[in-house]
Amino acid sequence: MIDSTLDAIRRRIAGPEPLILIEAPAGYGKTHEAVLAAQTLALTLPAGRKIMFLTHTNAARETFNRRLKGGAAVMRTIHALACELVELYSAPLGLPRPLEPYRDKPSFDEMITLAVTLLQRRPELARGLAVRHPVILVDEYQDCVQAQHELIALIARAGPTRLRLFGDDLQAIFEFAGTPVDFAAMTRAHPTVRLTTPWRWASQPEMADFVVHARRALVAGEPIDLTAAPSCVSVHVWDGPVPAPKQAGHAEQCLKALQSCLGEQAVVLTHHNSHALGLRRRMPHHGRYHEGADHEPARIILAAVDEAEGNAPKLAALLVTAMHEWGQGMTKPYREGAAAICRSGGVELGSRTKLTKFAEICRDLYTEPTVSHWLHCLRRVLDGDHGIPGWKVLRGDQIYLLARLRPGPEDDPGALLHAESQARSAIRSAPRRGFMVIHKAKGFEFDEVAIPYCAGALFADDLPSRRRMYVTISRAQRRLHFLIPRSDPTRLLRY
Repeated sequence: MIDSTLDAIRRRIAGPEPLILIEAPAGYGKTHEAVLAAQTLALTLPAGRKIMFLTHTNAARETFNRRLKGGAAVMRTIHALACELVELYSAPLGLPRPLEPYRDKPSFDEMITLAVTLLQRRPELARGLAVRHPVILVDEYQDCVQAQHELIALIARAGPTRLRLFGDDLQAIFEFAGTPVDFAAMTRAHPTVRLTTPWRWASQPEMADFVVHARRALVAGEPIDLTAAPSCVSVHVWDGPVPAPKQAGHAEQCLKALQSCLGEQAVVLTHHNSHALGLRRRMPHHGRYHEGADHEPARIILAAVDEAEGNAPKLAALLVTAMHEWGQGMTKPYREGAAAICRSGGVELGSRTKLTKFAEICRDLYTEPTVSHWLHCLRRVLDGDHGIPGWKVLRGDQIYLLARLRPGPEDDPGALLHAESQARSAIRSAPRRGFMVIHKAKGFEFDEVAIPYCAGALFADDLPSRRRMYVTISRAQRRLHFLIPRSDPTRLLRY
């Protein structure tokens, strides 16, 4: 049974029940209620005991930390909790030291499995955690996989622990390694309360009504009705082919419709990276491509640079790779020319005078073929000292993250990157305008949202697509634009 009044919900969350699920739709005040629950429950704990507040990301952890403004809870990401346990008991697990999860040695996902194994072998460790943390709150529980669920359950079963699990089945859009929990089934099997007030749109009642009705339709397996859409919602039908998942191309009519409807503070959300990057290339003045907390591309490049240390031609090739993958304007002739001039014996420019400036950077790299100097040369590129006409940054989140690294002789570049990316993830804020993929927009809210490719090929009539559609539309605070291809309209919309 689901409670409907906010006072009743708060009393139950603060009460003695060992397990309560809190169903929290997007924009319904989950963060506020989670923080209030932590503050209220902290007052009931004996001295020396603290609430444990678990999140999936550092950004979410810092958000709750700022809201709590004190020591009411110990804040951890689930991966950080697992890493701490495994790090402390790596010897009994037969693991070498130091552990380097940022290098997949072992990976963060493997850390969860190892932590579960440890608590199964040593239940007294789980009891110790349960005694120290008699209340555990978990954010976005629908995004947990079974191994994470088991880790939390092992702690809870070890003592008289109260679990408060916040989640929403309609926001389960991530595809982490492992079998995801079935949050909807959990709400049917366990005591559940539901937040019912759409606070995000308190000053926008039309948008609130639209999102509420859209959610009901998506849950019921029905299309969202746009035939009588409120003034805050616009519908644009365009002609032309829909780009394939890895295709950056787009129909001119879609581009025109998008340019005509976007306000100054609009964020364009797509399903695929290639689509967001493609639109960013065609609309460079509408802001940058935002990558959220995903810094895996930077880690991959840095690992390749580390492996190539001492090999100047390979390091030069990786500089070209970074410019090509994270920028635009490094065309095939320039890439081929750069490969031709960077030889094993040195940089030989020959007749390729158009590459004179870039050759100077490469010669500098040849004088000191190290990771640190490669990063220095990357900064020279970003300062404009490259001579490639028209080249400019496209994926700034990756390239600028690397450019900030300045490792010393004894530093581990991979560890520095991990620390820098963690710090950046913790302080990231919602962009005011630009381009993002839906998965990276989760947790944010924007003034205005545009969905350029409302196509059947990208939003099928299935549960994963309904979840993506809900997450997308619930990001918008003031205005929402649906751009629907006439050739392949999604069945999730009636217009």
